[in-house]
Amino acid sequence: MQASIDEVTFKHPTSDQFELIYNWFKKPHVSEFFDDPETGRSIPDLQNYLANKDYFWTPWLAYYGKKPFAYLMTARVRRNETGIWSKWREKHGLTYSLDLLIGEEEFLGKGMSHLLIKKFINDKFKNAAAFLIDPELRNLHAIHVYEKAGFVIVDEFKGEHGQFAGIPHVMMRLKLT
Repeated sequence: MQASIDEVTFKHPTSDQFELIYNWFKKPHVSEFFDDPETGRSIPDLQNYLANKDYFWTPWLAYYGKKPFAYLMTARVRRNETGIWSKWREKHGLTYSLDLLIGEEEFLGKGMSHLLIKKFINDKFKNAAAFLIDPELRNLHAIHVYEKAGFVIVDEFKGEHGQFAGIPHVMMRLKLT
């Protein structure tokens, strides 16, 4: 399949897409670096979003034509943020965190991920001053993709929550103009 980034659009998921996203989290290429759907925070947060309850991450689906193939999560890094995030938040302007995964295997290895990130930010976050992303240090492929999208490594730290506690990560930052 020859994929074109021009065919990609972004929408918030709906309740009938919960199982699709949940099943993506269970796939080996996703579960290696994302939280466990049974015990982590991502799936309950998605459920809260879908139920119009309090949630942390804003979920997005990336579509190729009419087919959803990737899941993205954003959160605004607030002024009262503590820890590693506060150190890299823009003092003037909005900073967001970003996480993403490609759920459909047919879209892996197509060279689309860095273009997906750029298109997502350009389409949905024109008002942002910066983005932060924090992959595991051992996730060299993701780090490479994020660098191609313009992120730079600004820090190293150990995870503090759940299954990521004590795991080395890098903080990467994309400053927008």
